[in-house]
Amino acid sequence: MIEQDQLLEWAEFVGNYYGTPLEYVNKMRDAGRDVFLEIEVQGAAQVRSKVPDGLFIFLAPPSLSELEERLIGRGTETDEVIASRLGAARQELEMMNLYDYVVENDEVEHACDRINAIIIAEHCKRERVEKRYFDMLKENA
Repeated sequence: MIEQDQLLEWAEFVGNYYGTPLEYVNKMRDAGRDVFLEIEVQGAAQVRSKVPDGLFIFLAPPSLSELEERLIGRGTETDEVIASRLGAARQELEMMNLYDYVVENDEVEHACDRINAIIIAEHCKRERVEKRYFDMLKENA
């Protein structure tokens, strides 16, 4: 899919490849649906260049030590993988300026509430709704 340019974004992260199929994203957007992507900063930069009106939310850990505790607590990662992920997290925190909002992932419920509030506010932004109203005015002129 990478070679055939069928991905909206893709990246190698901690030794694995991840990507978002372009066909799916276009289908959802054409249907007027919101598309949520859980991607790292390399992918977000690619999407930002292709979808400038997208909404970008950086999900941040409360602290690096809290992130380390969470990774260790999973019991699924080796010490080497944990160290690699912490290094990647440091680099990503330095790139949060690529995003529109930052939500601290302290507690899942609170983080979800913040994300929902951002999405509701973005749906009400003048830039996102004015075309529909201007079209309505033209139709009724």
